[in-house]
Amino acid sequence: MKGDPPMPHTNPPRVIFSQMIDSRRIELYWDQEVKGAADPRHFRLSLDGHPLPLMERTDVEWNLLNVYEPIKKRSTLITREPLDFTVLGRLTIRADSAIVNRQGQQADPEVEIVVNNWHYQYTQFTNCHCGIPIESSDDVKHHTRLLAADLIDTMLSASPQVAKTMIAEGARVAIYGLHEDVYDIPEHRGGAQIMDRPVEGYGGMIGDPVTSISAANIERITEGVHQTRYPNESILAHEFGHAIHLLGINRLEDQSLAHQIQTAYSHAQETGLWPHTYLMGNIEEYFATLTSKWFNVMAESADDNWDGVRGPLNTRNELREYDPTGYDMLADIYPQTALPYPWNTNPVNHDYSGHMDQLP
Repeated sequence: MKGDPPMPHTNPPRVIFSQMIDSRRIELYWDQEVKGAADPRHFRLSLDGHPLPLMERTDVEWNLLNVYEPIKKRSTLITREPLDFTVLGRLTIRADSAIVNRQGQQADPEVEIVVNNWHYQYTQFTNCHCGIPIESSDDVKHHTRLLAADLIDTMLSASPQVAKTMIAEGARVAIYGLHEDVYDIPEHRGGAQIMDRPVEGYGGMIGDPVTSISAANIERITEGVHQTRYPNESILAHEFGHAIHLLGINRLEDQSLAHQIQTAYSHAQETGLWPHTYLMGNIEEYFATLTSKWFNVMAESADDNWDGVRGPLNTRNELREYDPTGYDMLADIYPQTALPYPWNTNPVNHDYSGHMDQLP
């Protein structure tokens, strides 16, 4: 009956499908929920009968972690060295008895899984005018990638050298569709292992130059089952702001902009600006969150107070008065224009411009 708990499995867990999704990642889909399927020590990978090592270190960047996602019943294993199409049919995996289901039944270590399929996540591609590539699966519409391109081109329109540097560092934007989540992005799948909640994107950085973002947020879908969790925040502005900072500004030969960011952040720390908000946790969040405020695409706090994440200030004009050092820093990076549709307007519950003495 509807609402009844699922019947327990009476059979040991087994892999029902396997595939490569890029040169280093292998997906395994289980027939039931299991435990222990994120630990690479519980798998034996072979090529033509010879052992092939998996990533086993846990001190690597999170995007290189092996992952198990219970809801999807999916393991993602990462090889130490890249592979190509010639391994298909020759690549085999055995899951050992340390992998168990809810009833404690063990996977059969004698069962050999042959990997004979390769399916890339990215099948659709669009380039921004500035040269930043955008990629997605078939679940993302062409017009969504164009909307993203407009947002990115606007953000970088005043800083062509930053854009050029980002491209040289491999900066890309990956959009996941309405029937996907951010952990379907191969480069960001490790987030499922370290986060305890869904998110709508990750910023690009050195070692992982991909910025991920949801189609729902790009399109600003505010109703229905596919609505964005952040109707008044452009997650692309924030997460791509990380990429602009880490893949662009910090990699420029001329480090004057990078020094300006450090100066602005240090000034905000010393003067107690932005109290009880996560943007003061580190310089990266300071820059990315102020980027959202610059483009007027950051939500205010619900009760007009500093709530630990957001605060009562969310516009460029408020930023100019409240944190003029941060404003001047961003004025040397971003255009004075607004972002294009659908992020060209945003609600402001209380405009503190000219009334900073009334801040909570």
